[in-house]
Amino acid sequence: MSNLKNLKSKAADKIARQEAATVIAGANPQVNDEDAPRFYLLELELPDNVKVLLSGAKPFIPLQASLIKAFDDVLRARIDSEWSAKQFWRWAKEFENGFSNFTVGTKDVFAQWQKKNKPWGKDPENKPRITEIKIPVQSKGDVPPHYKTIFFLADRTVENDFQVFTGSYREIAQQITNWWNQKQKDSGFTKERGGDFPILKGQPLIKLYFYEDAGASTKGKAAIKGEISLRVTDKSANPKSSLPAISKADLKKYAQIIQKQFGDNGGYVWKKGRETISYRNRHQGFEGWYFVKDKGDGIELIKRLLAIFNHTIDLTCVHHSVNVNSVAAYPENPPPVTVLGEKTPIASRRPLANVRFRRAEIILLAGQKPIELVRNSVVVYKG
Repeated sequence: MSNLKNLKSKAADKIARQEAATVIAGANPQVNDEDAPRFYLLELELPDNVKVLLSGAKPFIPLQASLIKAFDDVLRARIDSEWSAKQFWRWAKEFENGFSNFTVGTKDVFAQWQKKNKPWGKDPENKPRITEIKIPVQSKGDVPPHYKTIFFLADRTVENDFQVFTGSYREIAQQITNWWNQKQKDSGFTKERGGDFPILKGQPLIKLYFYEDAGASTKGKAAIKGEISLRVTDKSANPKSSLPAISKADLKKYAQIIQKQFGDNGGYVWKKGRETISYRNRHQGFEGWYFVKDKGDGIELIKRLLAIFNHTIDLTCVHHSVNVNSVAAYPENPPPVTVLGEKTPIASRRPLANVRFRRAEIILLAGQKPIELVRNSVVVYKG
């Protein structure tokens, strides 16, 4: 970028020279303002062979010079926000080494890798490699490209499995990070606080359905329903998965446990209410929250859901929340709203209702027809 600090003074000097009168020796010069030029066209040559063309009335020439200086400042600010080569290669070295110099919690997966000297959980000889591809200058007048090209190996010993990234250094660092994160997800694991967690998406999905008893709903209102979904994490129906294949015996076992936990004694009743109970434990296939009447009901519900996979509840994964004014926040009979000039009733949020278990099904793969496991108190899946 050219130094534009003296642009205004250069413009003013050139205008002055254009307006200067020719003085004959011994004569008294007379300058008529009306003869002075009213429109100027100036070409200023700046360092680095940069030429700037200014045109217009005299008062606007310095203004144009100021705008060029401001534009130059904006460009400088944007260029300064980019990473230098030194900054990028420092980041690249840290990335290759799994950011082993960063401080993390003692129980974090990164801390475990640091202790074992395993960048990204790999042996050092298998860590990533980042190399820049240099584009040679063909002739003396060639201008180098305004982008960088990086050759990336996720495992430096496997040279035929590579990625190429282009852009500025900052953009390439972001591209590598995005690609790496997606690669971890596709491999079946995602990094979260506390360790490696199995991906839930795409795993077999069990769905439980609950309905309000006939005649229990308020007159004029639709019956309340409930639905709970949970994932099987230790088996898969995907032939490409590294997990054991889910079997008919597995489905029959799930059906029998669901019948015992939710079908016995006329069907388990989920007491829906205004409070929220949540349970997040991805190892157990749970990542959900449920509206309940109180904390005790919520914990009882979670225990029954966990029993389907022979899991026990971890109370450190349970969170309970209550609105400070739940009656006002979730009124049983909310007032109607005006839509297109007409009064329109709206459904209540978090209604108080007892919904009874009615059926359960499993979806092995996305897009496949659900397989019914339990209806009311009867196991319908025969295998």
